[in-house]
Amino acid sequence: MSIHGKDKVFPFILSIIGSVVLFWLVGCGEKLAPNGTGENNAPDADILSPQPAPSTPLEEALLIVSSTEGGSSTLTVANPDPGSLALIGNISLGNGAVSGTVSENFYIVTQPKLDNAGLPKNGKEIQVYDLATPFPFTLITDPPVQVGEQQGGVLGAARDSSLGLTFISIYHEGAIAILDETFTWRVSKSAGVNPSGIAVDEEHDRIFVVNTNAEGQGCGGTIASTISVFQCSAEAEEPATSCKESGEPQETGGRNAFAIAYDASRGSVIVANYSDDNIAIWNVDVPISEEQPLEKIDLEKGAGPIALILDSEGDRLFVVNQGNDSITSLQLGESTLEIEGTISFPAGTAPTSAAIRTTDSTKTLYVTDNLENSITVCDITHFPSSADCNQKIFLGEGLQPTSVQYYRGGNL
Repeated sequence: MSIHGKDKVFPFILSIIGSVVLFWLVGCGEKLAPNGTGENNAPDADILSPQPAPSTPLEEALLIVSSTEGGSSTLTVANPDPGSLALIGNISLGNGAVSGTVSENFYIVTQPKLDNAGLPKNGKEIQVYDLATPFPFTLITDPPVQVGEQQGGVLGAARDSSLGLTFISIYHEGAIAILDETFTWRVSKSAGVNPSGIAVDEEHDRIFVVNTNAEGQGCGGTIASTISVFQCSAEAEEPATSCKESGEPQETGGRNAFAIAYDASRGSVIVANYSDDNIAIWNVDVPISEEQPLEKIDLEKGAGPIALILDSEGDRLFVVNQGNDSITSLQLGESTLEIEGTISFPAGTAPTSAAIRTTDSTKTLYVTDNLENSITVCDITHFPSSADCNQKIFLGEGLQPTSVQYYRGGNL
């Protein structure tokens, strides 16, 4: 593994994701193996050893969703301390779960419904766990909340904690579902074709939804992706029903955009265009026009960017490239992007997600290696001048990680 910067090369691996989207569900991720068929392709990895689960709520945790044989899914909960990484326990998520989102003390799991053979059936649903309760956590949504009716589809999730609302994109139904503070479905709003990633501007109660616009085209389609913006009102009697689309959808400057991020410090939206291998950024307070053009930066051909994460401390954006097993690091300016370096993975690693843990003296990255049934642990305390990614943790036979999130409780 190596990082290729402007003038340096460092041993390194890096992958951070805001919300994971698995493209084998929508036809854009041939590199990902079928559910649960992977073996241990990382024989040098350490085994994730168990530790007794505490009787009190966890102060911090890694939350790893893995697909298993037959389409079922498992949530692995681990102690994230790099010096004592250990298994706290596993929770069965049922069929179809592919990703999870941490918001405050809530863990939101999205899942298209699958039958016992791992094939899609009608319906999409979410489960929500209360992370402020002792492991194995209290399941708030029992039964799961159904947010869609059609087969298949990938769901993105985001939460506006100031409004107490949760937003779910319903990929094949062209809509977003809005749940209230009790995680009860309140309303669905029409979006564009195949909405996927969601980003939230909590200060202004705005929701940004990226519409892939790939209906019937697969990854080689010719229709540009778009962004829909929804404005909600904290003053409304029912904030969930107050959300209305604001203005016309804006094109993203490319095709098959799945990932989106909102940079609150600059008031900018950033989108990854998977099929055109570029990243686009613009100030959302100024409509895209000749006076306010969309700023784009091209990545290596075939990169296939699928996920974005902002490093608020370093004015840096990390792009997870599923197409060529790499990470691109970008420096952020005022509505501008500049490539800082490219991080290369071994061919076939298929990183799908990552999470970051920061303490007073260290910064650690946890990367899901989908085809190796493992998590890579990187010490990036001194990034970009140096990094250590020599620790790899094997999750278990048939556990192919698709999503990892870091949870930090209120006592730390």
